[in-house]
Amino acid sequence: METDRDAIHRRRKSCLAAMNRGDIDAVMEHYVEDAVLLFSGFPVLRGPEEISAHWEQVDRPDRDARLDTLDIRVVGDLAYEVALYEVTAVGDDGEPQVSAGKNVVVWRREDDGEWRLAVDICAADV
Repeated sequence: METDRDAIHRRRKSCLAAMNRGDIDAVMEHYVEDAVLLFSGFPVLRGPEEISAHWEQVDRPDRDARLDTLDIRVVGDLAYEVALYEVTAVGDDGEPQVSAGKNVVVWRREDDGEWRLAVDICAADV
């Protein structure tokens, strides 16, 4: 039987794969309806329309996003994940550009039993 931690790892892997292939619809399947994004350099984004528009804005065909999960804690139907991220993409000058930072996600188990992103926080390293 799949543990909650394993289910969250599976969902995170699926979400990252969708991001890396530019499938915004598949990315959005990983968020709850009332999700909130709190990313460095961006306003607070709420709900599917704003979050989808953000991912479409930053989508790049050459992007490679990676995540190193440091911890996952589950309490009932909520969980949090602490991770480090690194995103590499080709810049306007043709050279690889790397963005790295920290990520904290609050996951929520929905009525269908799937874990989805409720709060997604990214803080870029300076």
